[in-house]
Amino acid sequence: MEIVCKSCGKKIPVDEKFSIQECGCGAYYRRSRSFSQKWVFAGFGKATKEKSKEELETKEEKEKYEVQKLRKKKS
Repeated sequence: MEIVCKSCGKKIPVDEKFSIQECGCGAYYRRSRSFSQKWVFAGFGKATKEKSKEELETKEEKEKYEVQKLRKKKS
């Protein structure tokens, strides 16, 4: 059995030992909770981690900018 990834279109071979399968693009698939043995999209893993890193970098840049403003006001 194979799963076709909805985000990138790649075919993912299914390992029956695990109830969660991961695609190379970061998408996760899990078994359906109904009695049908279908695979359902469960979300993204790697993409969310990368996004949080980007958000942290922008926060740090904003903080540096605010510190520079405060220093200019003091002098």
